[in-house]
Amino acid sequence: MTLMLSLLVNLTKIFSLTNFKKLCLGLLNKVNLKPWDVVGIWSPNHHQYLSAVYGVLNAGLTITTANPAYKVDEVVYQMKDANAKVLILNELNLKEGLEAAKILKIKKENIFVFGEKKNEGVRTSHSNMIANLIMANSFESKDIKEDDMFIGVLPFYHMYGLGVVAPLAFMNRIGIVVVEKFVFERFLNTLSVYKVTTAHIVPPMAILLAKSPETKKFDLASLRLLISAAAPLGLELSVEVRHALGIPIKQAYGMTELSPISHMTITENIVDGSVGVLVPNQEAQIVNPETGKKLGFNEEGELWLRGPNVMLGYLNNDKATKETIVDGWLHTGDIAKVDENGNFYIVDRLKELIKYKAFQIAPAELEALLLTHPKLADAAVIPVPHDMAGEVPRAYVVKKPGIKCTESEVKEFVAARVANFKTLRGYLLITKAINNEYCDIFFILFRWGYLY
Repeated sequence: MTLMLSLLVNLTKIFSLTNFKKLCLGLLNKVNLKPWDVVGIWSPNHHQYLSAVYGVLNAGLTITTANPAYKVDEVVYQMKDANAKVLILNELNLKEGLEAAKILKIKKENIFVFGEKKNEGVRTSHSNMIANLIMANSFESKDIKEDDMFIGVLPFYHMYGLGVVAPLAFMNRIGIVVVEKFVFERFLNTLSVYKVTTAHIVPPMAILLAKSPETKKFDLASLRLLISAAAPLGLELSVEVRHALGIPIKQAYGMTELSPISHMTITENIVDGSVGVLVPNQEAQIVNPETGKKLGFNEEGELWLRGPNVMLGYLNNDKATKETIVDGWLHTGDIAKVDENGNFYIVDRLKELIKYKAFQIAPAELEALLLTHPKLADAAVIPVPHDMAGEVPRAYVVKKPGIKCTESEVKEFVAARVANFKTLRGYLLITKAINNEYCDIFFILFRWGYLY
């Protein structure tokens, strides 16, 4: 029997089904929505979140999920863009939610409550989701046992949590512990108390598991497998996590536009640094982004993908859809390569490459190298404008607690291990990490905010 466990709430499968069926009937009978009408959810993880999701879908409606960290104007933008007719809130953000609903002119009877600005809305069909769930489960089901327990620490407003972690638990009739937000010590305690066997995580979480002394304070004997996605996990970090915990860590790759998984690692054949092989019914090709020429094994180019999981398109943006999907091929914008055994490696984002003179530098490569420095806990590399060179790489690094580390040490470490054009020519800042509740380490803020 599938269980959804909040830290203080145990819900049986029957209770969950009852909840979402009630919501389904309420949406159809009381709110009087039409098929395909949009329902918005703005809430952190909650034991009723998944009941809301499946209630909406069971009613034949469309769902849009908003980041709980959004401000009112950001939620208003998303809901207005999606033309949401109903808003589901959490009591924690009820005041802000009501303010957003007022701006959106959503009636009070259309507001339900339980216990990046201007991002492109992705239109994903029911067929996309079911196809991808079957594709992903062909890999995951081999690792799942009857008494297994997942942890739902990744936000359900994100496709990784909503489209992979939760439905795979339901599909395989196993338990899932729902955690409201990521706090590292609480995360470790939940793994221990509920005897979690499989943890779906993101790379910043992997860094903490491998490097934090807190990890050793908890009994994680039940933990059998880590699955990392959402961003590439470097080879060195993969090895470090495996050695620190004594269990395998494998990667998956995907994006919201793919509903969301296209690659997964076979547990019996983990290749460190690789995001795995193609899931069934997924086609791929590596293409030179400038010439459109198809490339061979171990050649780096843009990853194009085709399959039944490719989105319908971007919401209210035909131009972006036509630029992204050409002849059925989704242009991912990621630079990748594939070896002779079908293992794929993500090198970097195409638009994030640093253009130093005539050379291209992948920030992810330098970040992965910096993470191997014995005195560093985290790192970020961003492009900085330069009059003569166009752009130069700048690093922001986080030193380990209680350890002294100088700028010259880090620069010399990098210079000794990369070609001259890849060296750190921008100012290097050594600082403390700034973590948000979902462990999106500060380098994400630096990269997308372009702070320098």
